[in-house]
Amino acid sequence: MMFNLDGADVRHDPFPIAFAKPVFDADLYQEMLDNWPDTERFQFMPKLGNKYSLSEVNNAKQYHDFIKSTPVWKRFHDEVKSERFVRGIVDFLASHNIDLDLGRKMVLTNTPGARLGLRLTEALCGAALVERRKTPLRSRFEFSMMPGDGGSILPHTDAPAKLITVVVSMVAPGEWKPEYGGGTSVVWPKDKTRSFNFRNTFLPFEEVDTLDCYEFNSNQCMIFVKTFNSWHAVEPIKAPRPDMFRRSLTINIEVPKS
Repeated sequence: MMFNLDGADVRHDPFPIAFAKPVFDADLYQEMLDNWPDTERFQFMPKLGNKYSLSEVNNAKQYHDFIKSTPVWKRFHDEVKSERFVRGIVDFLASHNIDLDLGRKMVLTNTPGARLGLRLTEALCGAALVERRKTPLRSRFEFSMMPGDGGSILPHTDAPAKLITVVVSMVAPGEWKPEYGGGTSVVWPKDKTRSFNFRNTFLPFEEVDTLDCYEFNSNQCMIFVKTFNSWHAVEPIKAPRPDMFRRSLTINIEVPKS
């Protein structure tokens, strides 16, 4: 894998999180930074807080045009879409007692051929039998930016379809200072009856307590496992200028909707 997860710090409470740094070779990381997409390609996402997104879902044409025309990101896209990558993340978690019971059950459906093969198998063997024996998975990634004047992501637990989320910071060494904020916070509802949140209701910041915060810095990644209580957020950023963006990649490994 492009990713280096050696020596990652892993916690299991209140939900599984892994933290690794550095995650990319320095030269590769710099090439990715040098070829970051232009801000004009991104879509503003106010319902999530205060962020901009470029992905297969948000501004899809711009996303695919950029990937096709930028070699380093085409290589990264192919890596994220590969079975080697997905299995590597799944096996890494299992090696730390975070076993999602995927093992031999997972079948990657990132390509039309793989999706067609799964549908044919369901038709021949019956969907219920295939569901017990196979777990279809899809992997994709998003370019994300949060502006320096209040960029944020509201407290949430991730959508039910998501199994694993990998968040990779994309700022140069020394570019981002701790006092700007932008760290990923592990939070918990003040109203304990809101703790169970499998369906991913968002809460205002004032309705949660911060249990811990992972500072935002260069060339690091966090891996989350979606649970009923995987509450996390990015509190409003206070950078000196609004054009100082907290840039990151969000990789989702999820169960496809269809």
